[in-house]
Amino acid sequence: MIPPPTAKPLEVKWHQISGVAPASTTLLVLLPGRHSRREDFEENGILSALRPNDRFDAVTTDLHLGYYKDRNLDVKLREAVFEPARRKGYRRIELVGISLGGLGALIYDSKFPGEVDRIVLLSPYTGEKPILDEIRNAGGLAKWEPGTVAEGGRNQDRRIWSMWKSSPPPSSRIVLAVGASDKFREANSFFAREFLGGRMTVVEGGHDWPTWCEMFRRTYAQPSASAR
Repeated sequence: MIPPPTAKPLEVKWHQISGVAPASTTLLVLLPGRHSRREDFEENGILSALRPNDRFDAVTTDLHLGYYKDRNLDVKLREAVFEPARRKGYRRIELVGISLGGLGALIYDSKFPGEVDRIVLLSPYTGEKPILDEIRNAGGLAKWEPGTVAEGGRNQDRRIWSMWKSSPPPSSRIVLAVGASDKFREANSFFAREFLGGRMTVVEGGHDWPTWCEMFRRTYAQPSASAR
């Protein structure tokens, strides 16, 4: 299936949940997975987990695969969400990425460091087994040499790990969670060992919405802590 074009502005929907001024509210920017839609966040109960007294607002986005292939997700997301959010008065912004959206969150932060206060990764895509085995066999990321990174979709994993080698993700601002039977669990564990000191939350479930909703509820169960 060919993804939609990315020339037009990124489609987003703003959800004012908190009922208080943006300056005292945390804005959650929700990035979907490869086979998900913007509407899935509402239909699967993610937004209903947020209560007005929690002081969270949200933006759901249609950051589909086309933006990754065209390598313009960072610019489109900044234009559609971050710049308007600052104009609205939001002072704290968190990126919440599911599956491929987790990769999108990490790419955005690498392109615009300092703009995101926290990155919540729910079963993020962090590369397939061949590249992880290559890095592991080299003795870890510090010893791994990516070589020439050619253009093309097949080289995406090499490109992102090369990016992380030169500019490691900000471990202190990352929350990582994955399902116990998730297809990305091994890859997520590898990512956690390399960048987060092994820190990762594992919940029962697989690579599906019920599991992601449980991860989301656990992450935002104590909103006052994340808003400090």
